[in-house]
Amino acid sequence: MMSNTEVRDSTASGSGPENTGPKNKAKPVLIAASIVAVLALAASVWFGIGWKDAIDDRQMAQTRDSALTGAQQAVLNMTTLDSANLDESFDTILTSVTGEEMNQFIEDMRTSFTEDQRDLSAKTTSELLTGALTELSADDGTAEAVVVVATTTTRDGFDPSRQRLVMEVGMQDVDGTWKASRAAPVGNPVPLNPTADPNAVDPNAVDPNAVDPNAVDPNAVDPEAGFDSPPPADATEPEVSEPETPAGP
Repeated sequence: MMSNTEVRDSTASGSGPENTGPKNKAKPVLIAASIVAVLALAASVWFGIGWKDAIDDRQMAQTRDSALTGAQQAVLNMTTLDSANLDESFDTILTSVTGEEMNQFIEDMRTSFTEDQRDLSAKTTSELLTGALTELSADDGTAEAVVVVATTTTRDGFDPSRQRLVMEVGMQDVDGTWKASRAAPVGNPVPLNPTADPNAVDPNAVDPNAVDPNAVDPNAVDPEAGFDSPPPADATEPEVSEPETPAGP
């Protein structure tokens, strides 16, 4: 038989089955908490990546819009001139270009205008028709674009002249502002209001000297007319001589 002392010692030592229950119940709780923590971390990483992609896409869209807007404005400025305010016109063009070559080209154009040309009272305005980016490198800050404009030139004593002009421009990001580093026309300008040539021949015009193939010649002989047809009114009847009477014996 075991004494009371032995029973108390066995219980105190924790070797009995009564102390195993609480520890076994704690393990599933810890495992579940760990799984929840891992899932929460994975979710935060996943949604964090999604937000980053969304921000990157929005920034790229903004970059494309800025580059295209800069290209369109550069072409509009380069195709707008007022002979009465040439210096102001060229100053505006210089705000939308970059690079030594482009700046020198614009300055050379400014100085090429003579005083007579400045006094012509001529003015060219430009209207944007369409435009699109063909290349974009956000990392390099460069882009290529094609811009189509309609120009209208007015001059005293002349009718306004309208043309469609296609320009290809290279763009450069300069401190957050997109400017043209080069520009070149694509093809020849297309007249939008062509005028008629006064010397041109109208294919539908009738030549007053032309001979009508259906006209009847009044002097022509009718091949269908018979022998019984009356002679012309001015025809002369042949003279008929009477037979001579023979003399008597």
